[in-house]
Amino acid sequence: MEPTLQQSTSKQEDESLEHAFRDCQAVKEIWSMLDISWPTEMSCASYKQWMDWLFMNSSSDLCRTIICAIWVIWSDKNKQVHERKIRQNIDTTRWRPPERSFVKINFDATFQGHLLKSCLRLEGRDSEGQIVGMRMILNDHVPSSFAGEVIACLQGVQMGLDLGFQRVILEGDSLLPDGENP
Repeated sequence: MEPTLQQSTSKQEDESLEHAFRDCQAVKEIWSMLDISWPTEMSCASYKQWMDWLFMNSSSDLCRTIICAIWVIWSDKNKQVHERKIRQNIDTTRWRPPERSFVKINFDATFQGHLLKSCLRLEGRDSEGQIVGMRMILNDHVPSSFAGEVIACLQGVQMGLDLGFQRVILEGDSLLPDGENP
């Protein structure tokens, strides 16, 4: 099961960038799932020192993934604080493997309306549940959360093509917010 980002009970921890993006247990699990790690001494570094180290020691593709991950974490925490919404990652808890010879690509998008941006996550798995591909992509000029989900689906198709799969199932868990029409 994927971690959910739940608000800390400590006011000091809530205000710490280090806790919000590095030290919180749910966030540690996210970094682990993305296979992003750092030396132990960076666990005591300031947020800026930690970020500097990550960017100086990562490829440009990994830097994009780090930026997307931080944005998704920040977005989830903001939704929790301002809208009292906790992200439930039901795609993992109810995930079923595809039939043999198929690959299932799950997609999800986070939308920032005031910025007209979306960050999407794609994860492809085979019939054994093994990850065969992952992507995080930041998109500009996205007019709505629905458009963000559509773009995520299309990027899932592209990922399947890029990886050479011929039998692909696409799966998203999007529910449209009240009042939003496609």
